Amino acid sequence: MSGGIDSAVAALLLAHSGWSVIGLHLILPAPPSTAERRLSQVKAISNALEIELHTIDISDQFRAKVIEAFVASYRKGKTPNPCVLCNRVIKFEALSAFSREHGLRYIATGHYAISDKGPKEEEVSLFRGFDSSRDQSYFLHRLSGEIIDRAVFPLGYLKKTEVKEIGRLVGISHIPQGESREICFIGKEGYRPLIEEYGPLPAGDIVDREGKVLGRHSGIHRYTIGQRHGMGLASPRPLYVTSIVPDKNLVVTGLKDDLFTRDVSGSGWVWTGKELTQKELRCEAQIRYRHRASPGTLKILPMGMVTFRFDEPQWAVTPGQALVCYLGNRVIGGAWIESQSEK
Repeated sequence: MSGGIDSAVAALLLAHSGWSVIGLHLILPAPPSTAERRLSQVKAISNALEIELHTIDISDQFRAKVIEAFVASYRKGKTPNPCVLCNRVIKFEALSAFSREHGLRYIATGHYAISDKGPKEEEVSLFRGFDSSRDQSYFLHRLSGEIIDRAVFPLGYLKKTEVKEIGRLVGISHIPQGESREICFIGKEGYRPLIEEYGPLPAGDIVDREGKVLGRHSGIHRYTIGQRHGMGLASPRPLYVTSIVPDKNLVVTGLKDDLFTRDVSGSGWVWTGKELTQKELRCEAQIRYRHRASPGTLKILPMGMVTFRFDEPQWAVTPGQALVCYLGNRVIGGAWIESQSEK
């Protein structure tokens, strides 16, 4: 129970379907006023739905496992996706521990995803949510089979418009939370001040693909692959960040076409639910949350390494983001993007 419309409607649907529902609110790092507002909203929702509410303060774990990892990744020249990490090591871990402690068989969230058995399969798998514009299976791909087997996603077959309408009908449509797609621990000032709290990063050179110095940067954490603005460079053609070289403290620029690549390497591969026996298979992959999945060939290598070769070049493959693979609507696994090749 986050205090948002999605988790509220998820709880409502479960309760109205005959489930015995217990709410769990996870207290995350936030300014006191924000934390109090969230908790007040959660209490109001729980009272309205007449469900029991528990709270757990996991601020310290969140800082250690999510925020510090986020900062470290940026300082290494990558662009991390903390929501993927948080779901695996924070949210669902907390839900699972709480459910075991209280003897509960299932855990539920307001994510737009589906956990179900595929055709002729005995094991539960993770699938895309019905609403393609809200599908959040990308963020859940690192969940274990044990967790997926116990997970219930009441909003999986609904569209966001339907969720809002349900909220309106039961009088909870005024809830302001749950609509933002921004990182929850980043304020209006953006992520850069947070990175700099952990120590200054040195200035360095901005270069072209041949190594010619074009300007200076004030820290590699201020740049990401595909970025066009904010470099202060004069050029007859638009320049984009094509790569970041942390060992040399360089930001490399090029033209838009230079950002198209076919081959991606990844580390930390995990199977989502059922592990497949193939070491090479045809499937589709996403390289970021809002990327349209594209077909190609996945190769499983030793030590959790993978490569994926897209049939067609993809734009702005970014180290630190997740490469998530699908067979149809089923999530089969994912890895952290490490590098890209030339097109």
